Order: sequence, then C-alpha cells, then structure tokens
Amino acid sequence: SDSYDVFVSYAREDKEWVRQIVDQLEGRGWSVFWDDRILGGERWDESIDENLKNSRCVVVVWSLHSVQSEWVAAEASYAKGQEKIVPVKIDAVDLPIGFTLRQTIDLINWNNDFLHPEYKKFIDSIISKVPPSRPVSVFGEYEYEQDQDKIWHHLDKWGLKEKFENLCLNDDKVKVLFIEYDIDDYFSRKLHEILYSYYKADAPSLGNIKGAIDSFLNLDDNESLNTRWLKFMKREFLLSGSVSIAGDFNNLGKQPYFVVQSIRRFHAENFMTYYGYWKELALEEPIFLFYYVGAEAFEDVPSGRNILYCRYDDHKFVSRDEFDLFFNHYEEYYIRDAELCRCNQMLFREAVEKLRYKRAVHPYF
Repeated sequence: SDSYDVFVSYAREDKEWVRQIVDQLEGRGWSVFWDDRILGGERWDESIDENLKNSRCVVVVWSLHSVQSEWVAAEASYAKGQEKIVPVKIDAVDLPIGFTLRQTIDLINWNNDFLHPEYKKFIDSIISKVPPSRPVSVFGEYEYEQDQDKIWHHLDKWGLKEKFENLCLNDDKVKVLFIEYDIDDYFSRKLHEILYSYYKADAPSLGNIKGAIDSFLNLDDNESLNTRWLKFMKREFLLSGSVSIAGDFNNLGKQPYFVVQSIRRFHAENFMTYYGYWKELALEEPIFLFYYVGAEAFEDVPSGRNILYCRYDDHKFVSRDEFDLFFNHYEEYYIRDAELCRCNQMLFREAVEKLRYKRAVHPYF
C-alpha cells in the first residue's frame, strides 16, 4: 500500500475531533492515514499495522477514551520507540506510564483556531519530522512556498505596526501618517483600512473612516484651504457649522476617528496651516490623519513624534492583482479582520495558512 506522511492514533469516540485535524493536515499538503481510510473487505488490523510502520510521523491523541485503549497505547509505544511520535492531549487526563516524561502538546482548549500557540507548536512538531512534500496553491498560479519570497510574508509589517503602536501611545491628539502613494501598490492603498481594523480591536467606539484615497486635497492654494476644510468637515461629519466647526465637532461625542485624503501638489507650509485646523479642535480622543502623497513630497514633509512615514523603502511592492485577491476575501474566513493585523511576524504565516486551507476545503472560492 502507499505510505503516508502522518498516521493518527486515537479512540473512536474522538472521531469528530480527529476529523478536523485530518482535514487541516491534508490541507497543508500532508497525506494522512486514520482508520477511516480502511476500505471495505480489508483486514483492519493488518492495514493499521502496515501503515503505522510505514508512516513517517504518528500523531497520538490522548483523551478520556484513548488513555483506556490498549490499541492506542500499543501504537503510541511503537511510535515512541521509532522517534516519530507527536503526542497531543485533548482532555485533562493523566498519561499512561512511559509517556509522562515526553512533551505533550495541549490542545484541550483548541477550537479550530489557527492562531493558537499550541496549534502552531503542533504543526511545527510535524514539520520537524515530515517537511511538507508539496506546496498547496494559494490563489491560481501562486504557490505558498514561492510566495514566502515573493508576496505574503512581506505583507506583515511588524516594524510598521510597532511604530503605529508607539504613535498611538504618545500624547498628541492629532496623529499624521504620510503614505507614499502609487495606484499600483495595493498594500499602500489598503494600509489605512488595515491599521483601522487593528486599532478598532481595542477601541470599539472608533468612528467610521472619513474620506477616501480619491478624496483629493490641493495644497498649492493657501487662500482656499480653510474653505475646503470646512466643506470636508460638513460633508464627512455632517456638521452644520451654525455655531462653529469646533463646537459642532466636540458635540459629536468622545471617540477617535480615521481621516483619509490624498494630497496633490504638496506644500509644506500650507500643510502646516491645514494641520493647524485639526489641532484647534481641542480633541479629547485622537484623530488619525492618513495622507497619501507622492514620493517627492517626502523630501518636504514635517517631522515630529506624532508623524509616521510609510514608504516603499519599508515594504515589498505588492501589485493590485497579488493583493486584491487576498485582501478582498480574507474577511470571509476570519472571526474578525483584526486577526490579520494583530498577529506577530510568525503568526502571520499561520493566518495565510488558514485562508489557504479554507480555499482547499472550498475549491469554489
């Protein structure tokens, strides 16, 4: 018979739990044997014995039921002797004698969560014994292993997120993020939405994004700046301006906002004038100003601890086709979109794996 990458030893009472693991391992490219693979008419004891010996890794699932199973104990003893055992525990049980000294992965509270640290340890343990023999397609022509050097891992801007966290902690209520704008770099185009979801996870009162990338602000005409700002505030925040913009705005309530605009014909002095309008609002909660500017503007933008720069020098260029598929579909398969942005550098790859697995299970996606 064919040899398998992974053999799963478990008690029949835990079959539904094991089915989740089998589906996920197969989604990652491993071939998996469990007794559900035994065909009608086969000698099940011979099939199990043969595949136990030929498999390169044995996952032993310890539970209330399996610790009482002589079959599981025998399979685990063989796998331990061959140094190919990966033990996991799904119930709070005492392990059989002979297995207490071996590190056992705790999946008791695991609920099909790809970001769970013990689940990552589980996957890493299997990889150490059986490196994936084949990559699984992510989107169309792209392969995950190729994308590690091409696309996906560059989307995790750990340094950027760290800077953004520092920006959130400072005392300035008006925070500015200058983003180098290029219509073909889709990561930059979506950057304000990504950081918005990241911030919203800790700030449920966060107001909706105001403005858009195609909401342009020309800075070459200082005389009309105030008029354009007033129009923007009345349109986006539904202010009447009957008393004053500052008064109407402060009556909206205490909540932070993300404001997005693209700047044409950047002018440093005029920008400081425009920036001053926001500072005059006497904010109690922060305002995040996302300004998309051309590369040449970075030579003139002001400096300050409340200003963050997002340049191509800091990230891999990601084309629209490459990123569009990922960004526009990942929310369908996440409990909350913030999971993508809040994970650290290593866990981001797990997030990509989660999406990839869902696509493998649902090929219509």
